[in-house]
Amino acid sequence: MSDQLILKFPSHQAYKKEDFYVSPSNQEAYDFVNSWPKWIKRTVNIFGPSGSGKSHLASILKSNTSCLQIETKNLSDKIFFKFKTP
Repeated sequence: MSDQLILKFPSHQAYKKEDFYVSPSNQEAYDFVNSWPKWIKRTVNIFGPSGSGKSHLASILKSNTSCLQIETKNLSDKIFFKFKTP
């Protein structure tokens, strides 16, 4: 047999709640995101290593509420004061 063929299938990132794999390492973050709007404060900082599910959790949150997503490279005090809620 010759070399293995590499097939390029179309792919897309659909970060749906039902597609999120909940494990012991991300259970607390998943539960917190899903507890909206019962949060004491109205902010969350989702962080972790590459591939840990940050974007997926953010997408789940965005589907539950209107929110502001700020990438780290654009983060500043000015952003916080601009969107500060009473």
